[in-house]
Amino acid sequence: MQRVAIKKEVFAILNEVLPEIVVTEEVLLLGPKGILDSLTAVHLVNRIADFFKIDLLAEDLTLDSLTSVETLVEFLAKKIEE
Repeated sequence: MQRVAIKKEVFAILNEVLPEIVVTEEVLLLGPKGILDSLTAVHLVNRIADFFKIDLLAEDLTLDSLTSVETLVEFLAKKIEE
């Protein structure tokens, strides 16, 4: 799956999980200024795993992979290729 398609789906899932927030590429997902709290992050990860039909292990997910839309897309592109 191409990164453009992955990014499109990630935005769609983010808009579903966070309907009250306009998510752009500049928005931080996790971290001190991130828009996700822990429960929303878990919901997001579950939706992503279901949609992309991949297993996401706790050790796979780090703050680095969930910092922004771009880092999440990069992580997913690598994970899908496995």
